[in-house]
Amino acid sequence: MTLPKDIQLSHWQQKRFNYSDIKQKALDLEKLKKQKAELDTEINLDSLTGLYNRRLFEKISEDLDNSPDVGLVIFDSDNFKQINDNYGHTKGDEVLKRIADVIKSNCHTRLHSVDDQVRAFDYPFRIGGDEFALILIQIQLEDVSKVINRITDNLKQENISLSSGFAVTSKDMNFKQAFIQADQNMYQDKRAKQTTS
Repeated sequence: MTLPKDIQLSHWQQKRFNYSDIKQKALDLEKLKKQKAELDTEINLDSLTGLYNRRLFEKISEDLDNSPDVGLVIFDSDNFKQINDNYGHTKGDEVLKRIADVIKSNCHTRLHSVDDQVRAFDYPFRIGGDEFALILIQIQLEDVSKVINRITDNLKQENISLSSGFAVTSKDMNFKQAFIQADQNMYQDKRAKQTTS
């Protein structure tokens, strides 16, 4: 039995409508995927400074635990509480943003400037209130101090002081051990500055 033409026509009209509906759903799905990717990025960023956050630091730390030649630098702003107490939190936020900008700019500059070796990955983080970290992939111990000096010298010109400590992973020191060593070195630097001032 064949259907009347008017029913067949509405059947094809319905198919065209469904095609349009499916096309729209596909576009909506692409939009949702893009939004998810943006949220995934935002989840890993510190909202104030734009650096990677502690959540991502911990994830990358696990991934790098047994990788050799990974430099880890810990920075802590000197006298940051006094900045907040004397000038307010808005000024403190400006200082944190400036520190982040200098750290970021030295990551990119350093990609082409450490002994003319192009390096692919540097990860700058804000891991606490006024505490920052920098993970340097495939770097030698002597090159880490060059990076630190560029960052701290740049900030000293703006009367911002950072204490720092670092370590580099090796076959004898995994990333967790390097973190402990870098953190201890940073506090040693901070104590030395306090006794000389």
